[in-house]
Amino acid sequence: MTSLKRTLPATIAVVAALMAAGSTGAMAAKLITGADIKNNTITTADIKNGTLKTGDFSAAAKTALKGAKGDKGATGAAGPEGERGAPGATGPVGPAGATGPAGVAGPVGPQGPAGTPGGPPGPQGPAGPAGAGGLGEVYFDNFGAPVTATTSGEIVSGFCDDGYILIGAWGFYTVSNKALQVSIDEDITGAVAYGDATGVAETAVLQITCAEAPARPANRGAGQTDKG
Repeated sequence: MTSLKRTLPATIAVVAALMAAGSTGAMAAKLITGADIKNNTITTADIKNGTLKTGDFSAAAKTALKGAKGDKGATGAAGPEGERGAPGATGPVGPAGATGPAGVAGPVGPQGPAGTPGGPPGPQGPAGPAGAGGLGEVYFDNFGAPVTATTSGEIVSGFCDDGYILIGAWGFYTVSNKALQVSIDEDITGAVAYGDATGVAETAVLQITCAEAPARPANRGAGQTDKG
């Protein structure tokens, strides 16, 4: 073991004094201090184990006795997983996304029910002026015929009064608004309207325009109504 120098605290002096008292049988008149001890004369073998404490050493002695820093110990094992925390508060609503592309067009819906039939034909308008080529008075007339959903072919006919010739004609359905095909007779005194079934019950109307002519036809067609 290494020897202790006299810079050690007063504990060494107390030990030396006790040794002196044991040899003489009485307390010495003067305590022995570190100055009275020759360097390297007291060794660790002269000091009872456990009698020197940390507080008995100077700061310099403590620093000199401190060993080098040891190596870093190995990393300990990972601890068990902690309990799951409580759910956090709901965050604010995010901004609305962009509008998506247009979807595929749906199928065409079924045809709606037929509308209410229209009112009766309006009153006859005033006679027009005499036309070119010697025609006299002109008037208009309407002929109507009710039809079922399946009626087709010749629908309605109309003729001018005696002494008048046909100068215009057209026909139509009052509900479906479909046009009728019009055929003028050979002596141009009347017309016949033809049509296909429309699928609804309605009225077929034939409107004709007649003008007074020098020559009067010999007969009149069936189905004529009075001039409006």
